[in-house]
Amino acid sequence: MNVPAMKYLLLSIALFAGAAARAEPPMSESMIRAVATKMGTTPAEVRRRIGADRCERVVDEMIGCSTVYLRANEIRMEEQLARAQQRLPDAKEREKLDRAQQAWIAFRDASCAYQERAHAGRTAYPLMETACQSLMTEERTRTLRGYADCRSQGC
Repeated sequence: MNVPAMKYLLLSIALFAGAAARAEPPMSESMIRAVATKMGTTPAEVRRRIGADRCERVVDEMIGCSTVYLRANEIRMEEQLARAQQRLPDAKEREKLDRAQQAWIAFRDASCAYQERAHAGRTAYPLMETACQSLMTEERTRTLRGYADCRSQGC
C-alpha cells in the first residue's frame, strides 16, 4: 500500500471511529435529513450507517459511514459556495465561480481515483477513495469560506 493510500485509510479509521465513540450524535438532525435527501435515502438509514460502532467494525460498514460523512462535507461545501456567490456583484462573476466549482469537483474525483488506482478492486478501495474526497472537500470548504468571509476590496 502506498503512503497516500495508507494515510487515507488510517485517517478514515481514526475519523470515523472517533465520531462513533462520542456520546453525542456525530451530526445534527438537520444535517442527517440533508444527507438523506442528498443520498436519496431516509434519515433512519443515515442514522443506521453512522450509528453505534458501524464506522469502525468492518470495511463495508465503514464505507457506508464514510459516504455519509462525505455527503455531509459536500453539503457544508455547498453552503459556503452559496455564501460566496451572494457576495459576488453580478451574474457573470457568479457563473465564473460556478464553473470553477464544477472544475474543482471533477479535479477532486479524478485526483482521488488516480491516487487510489493501485487499490482498485480491493475491498478497502471505496473507503480510501471516499476518505480522499472527504479530506479534499473539507479543504475546499475552508477556501470557499474564505471567499465568503472576505471583506477586502476585490473580493
